[in-house]
Parts: sequence; C-alpha cells; structure tokens
Amino acid sequence: MSTWQITVVKTEETGTRSKTYKATLKYEGSWQGYVDFHSQGPLFERLKPGDQVTATLWRRRIVALSKDGVEQNTTEVPGDDLQMKAALGTLVALLAAEMLVFGAVRLVRPRSHEPFTFYPYGGQILFTVLGACLVVGFLANWTGVPWWFVPPAAVVVCVAVMLCPPMRRRPPVRWPEERRKAV
Repeated sequence: MSTWQITVVKTEETGTRSKTYKATLKYEGSWQGYVDFHSQGPLFERLKPGDQVTATLWRRRIVALSKDGVEQNTTEVPGDDLQMKAALGTLVALLAAEMLVFGAVRLVRPRSHEPFTFYPYGGQILFTVLGACLVVGFLANWTGVPWWFVPPAAVVVCVAVMLCPPMRRRPPVRWPEERRKAV
C-alpha cells in the first residue's frame, strides 16, 4: 500500500438514469489515467481541475482519493465478499455432515441402509443444501448482509425446504427384486 500526490485533470458525471462519476488524474507528466466512483460522495463533488489529491494505491490500483482530510473510495476498492465464502463453507460443512451420516449408517447396517442412499433422500438433501446455500450466499452478498448471518440462514432455509409438505412425501415403495423381475 502506498500514497502518491496526484493532480486532478477533470471530473465527469455522465448518464441520466445510472450516473457514472469519473475523475481523470495525472502524475508529474508521466502517467495519466482515470478512476471511477460509486457516487458523488464527500470528495468527488469538491474536486476541481488542478487540485492536488492524495491517491492511495493497493496492488497498483487507486483505491481511494483524499484531500484536506476528506476521503472517498473508488470502485477499485476490494470488497469483502465474505458472504459467499461463508455460504460455500456452510455448503461444505452440511455436505460433510450428510456424507458422515450416510457413511456411518452403511458401516453399521451394510445390508439394510435403504433410506440412507441417494434415492430417495440423499438427492433431495444434496440439492436442497446446494440450492439453499448458494441462494442465501448470493442474496447476502447482493444486499450487504454481514457474513455471520449466512450460515444460520442457510441452515434455516434447508430445514424449511425439507419440512415443506411436498418434500416430506413418503418415497415410493420399492419392490423386492423377485417381484420386480416377475412384473
């Protein structure tokens, strides 16, 4: 992370419905580029051509501009995105728990493990967990909900979906092998 003193060349506000805010910057005649802002914010509305601003760089990208103690982040500032990481971690944990239970039942009852297979319940649980975790993760990321709400919300959505009446239907009865061959 480093800071540079940069000169503002011009500022632009374009668009009618979705406005974009852009500031063109110059560094000692050797570099000229621009940065985008999410909003007018506290600094963009005060910038004028010729102003000296302090640019904060992180990994060769300008992530913030400041002038006279007023700072504003650019669109290059790295986001948290911890919501999706929490959702994927919850997904892995729930799938691991499912596989642990199904594997333990197969070890304890190798011949009669019927309800603990992919059909009828394993697939439902797998796709419910996958869908719930991804939907909750995307919604949390989109709305800006803190990441620590994602794991409990994903578990609650999984339980709610599994308990809704269409999912609780009894699986069709499987016939023994002898009857299936006779039919």
